[in-house]
Amino acid sequence: MNHTATTTAPKQDQFLWNDFQQGSKVAFGRLYQQYYRELLDYGVRHTGERELTADCIQDFFLYVWSHRENLSKAQSIRIYLLTSFRRRLFRYLEKKRKGDYRRDEFGLQSYNESPSTEQNIISGEEETYRVVLVKKLLTKLSPRQREVVYLRYFQGLSPNEISQVMGISYQTVVNHLCEAIKSLRTKVQKIA
Repeated sequence: MNHTATTTAPKQDQFLWNDFQQGSKVAFGRLYQQYYRELLDYGVRHTGERELTADCIQDFFLYVWSHRENLSKAQSIRIYLLTSFRRRLFRYLEKKRKGDYRRDEFGLQSYNESPSTEQNIISGEEETYRVVLVKKLLTKLSPRQREVVYLRYFQGLSPNEISQVMGISYQTVVNHLCEAIKSLRTKVQKIA
């Protein structure tokens, strides 16, 4: 989970956003540095392609910079950027893949890494086994459930924030989370 994006206080966020909208390149740089990594991680979960996602983030930030004066006031910069980037990424993918990519197919392609890559990242065989098991179980969830679980537990968003990012109701988010957890528990009990 990325905590750097959540460490600034709301008032500081508002000052940063206001400075950015007024054309401060320093504020723009801070926004870019603060949220790039989180947007990259989020985008790679959708695309499975790091370079494509990085290119899309570059385009996204250029768009945001050139339209800064017309952007609305953000209650939460993090939610605003995630929501806007998500929309832009899907549009980009739909164009690029001529409709082959559907929003429902929230893929966790980065979870299909080879064991040797995971072993370099995660020390210890027991930890590696647990990570692989969780990743395998996550692929059994519906695409919406996977996206909600990712945003909740990997990005640390609240159900209200998730509903804003995904454009669905709070209750739908809660329902997806409950169903996902119930499904994961059932699958873990079958394995144990």
